[in-house]
Amino acid sequence: MLDGIGRHPDAAARCGSAPSRVHPDGGPAVVVCELDSTVTSLRFDIDTGMFEMVHILSTVSPGSNAGNHPSDVLFDPNGRFVYGANRGPDTIVVLSMEVETGRLLTVAHQSCGGRTPRHLSIASSGRFPIVANQDSDQLSVFSIDELTGTLRQVASIPGGTPMCAVFFGTSPVG
Repeated sequence: MLDGIGRHPDAAARCGSAPSRVHPDGGPAVVVCELDSTVTSLRFDIDTGMFEMVHILSTVSPGSNAGNHPSDVLFDPNGRFVYGANRGPDTIVVLSMEVETGRLLTVAHQSCGGRTPRHLSIASSGRFPIVANQDSDQLSVFSIDELTGTLRQVASIPGGTPMCAVFFGTSPVG
C-alpha cells in the first residue's frame, strides 16, 4: 500500500487491501480497489506528504462488477498503459494513462487466459506480461501491442495454483 493513501478516508473506505504501483518515471501512482472494482490514479503532494486522488475508473464493463474482486495492477514499462486483473469475470482491463494529468481511459477488457487472475508481472524486456491464474493452475503469457496497449496471449504454462509470477536474475518492470 502506498504511504499516505491509508490516511485518506475516502480511499481507505473504497479500496480494501489496495495493490498499487508507481509510474515508471516516478509520476502518478495507481491503486486497484478490490471493494468497488475501480482503479484510482493518484498524485503525490509534496507539501502534505499525501497522495491526492486524480481519477477513478471501473475495472469492469458497466453493470458487471457483481462478484468481481480486482487483485493487482501493473504499468507497462513506458507508463502509457495500466493493466488491472479482475477475479470473477476473469479479465484484464487495459487502460491508457495521460501521464501529465493522471487521467485514465478504458481501452479494452480482455480474457486473462485462465481462472482467477491473482498477480500480474512483466519480463524485464517489457514485452511479455504474465498473469498468475490461481484456479486454472497456469501462467498466461501475453505480448503487448505497443500502439493500443492491448494484449495477445502467446503461451500458457501449467503450474500448480500460481499466486505470483516473479522474474529472477533481471530487473523486473512494473
